[in-house]
Amino acid sequence: MGSVTFWGNDDGTPTAQQYAGILAEIHDATSDEESGKLTLQVASHDGGVESGLILTGGSADAEVDVTLGAGAASIVTIPGGITIGNVEGTDGSDAAISTVGLTFLVADGGDGTAYSLADGTVIGQVKQMRFVQQLAAHKYAVVTAATGGWGGSSTVSFHDIGDFASLVWANLGSGAKWYPHIISCTSGSAGLG
Repeated sequence: MGSVTFWGNDDGTPTAQQYAGILAEIHDATSDEESGKLTLQVASHDGGVESGLILTGGSADAEVDVTLGAGAASIVTIPGGITIGNVEGTDGSDAAISTVGLTFLVADGGDGTAYSLADGTVIGQVKQMRFVQQLAAHKYAVVTAATGGWGGSSTVSFHDIGDFASLVWANLGSGAKWYPHIISCTSGSAGLG
C-alpha cells in the first residue's frame, strides 16, 4: 500500500544507508474481514533493516496483534509501569490453565486450590505461574501436571503471595515432562512435590 524510508550516509566512503522505514500493507483483503498491517523498521547494527514494531489487524473484530523486537535477542525496555490485560488469571476450583504464557493463581476458600496443567506441545516450551491472591487467610494453590513431572513429582505448591514458578517442557531421557526452570518465593514455601 505504501512506505516511507529514511536514508542517511554512513561514516565510511560515505555510502547511502536506509536507517528507518514505515511500511503499510494489506493483511487481509477478504470482504467483511479487511485488516491492515503497519510495520516500523530500523537499521539493525549491520545496516540490515529489521522490523521492530508490527501492528496487525488480527483475526477478529476489535483486535490488534502486536509484535515487538526482531528475534529472541531483542530487548524490550519499559521505563514506566505496564498494565497487562487478559493475562490468564484464575481462581482455581480445579481450573485447567493454559500451557503457554503467564498465569496468575488465586487461592479460594479451600485449602490447596487445585489447578491442572496439560502436557506441553513443543520441546522448550516455557510456562510461568505467579501466586497473586489468597481469598482467605493461610490458603494455598497447587498446580498438578498431567504427565508425571520432575523428579517423580508432578505438583508445584504456592503458599505466599509472589511465589513464582517457571517450568520448561523437556525430554531428559524418560519422555517429555514439565521440569523446573525457576522456582522462586519470598519465604521458601513454593516447592516441588
